[in-house]
Amino acid sequence: MGRLGPLEDLINGARVTTAAASKNTNNSEMEQSSSSASSSSSYTHEYLVLIRGIVGFFYSTQDTEGRIIDPYLKKEIQYSTPCYAWSAAILLREASSVSSSSNPSSSILPPNMTYEDLLSSACLALDS
Repeated sequence: MGRLGPLEDLINGARVTTAAASKNTNNSEMEQSSSSASSSSSYTHEYLVLIRGIVGFFYSTQDTEGRIIDPYLKKEIQYSTPCYAWSAAILLREASSVSSSSNPSSSILPPNMTYEDLLSSACLALDS
């Protein structure tokens, strides 16, 4: 076990997902998105990349009822589901603000995920 403890694999998985997501980012759309979200924050882009990695990782741990299931304990733990729902909502808002509401931007979403997939997933999490 490394210095991160029992969650080391989980954290490393989120880091890999985040790194992959940042490589797939269309920088001009992310910069436009970050300026529309908060022009006073120079960290908006970095937050969005981090959130995208987290959502991309935990999307795969969502059960059919919308709960985020801990991959080690095999059950929902504390605030994982509401945190996921909030993070997904942030990405959905950003994707909608980058482009027209009829054609939301996919560059902000995790790789291989559509706006509709994330919206459905976020709604399930909110309802669970």
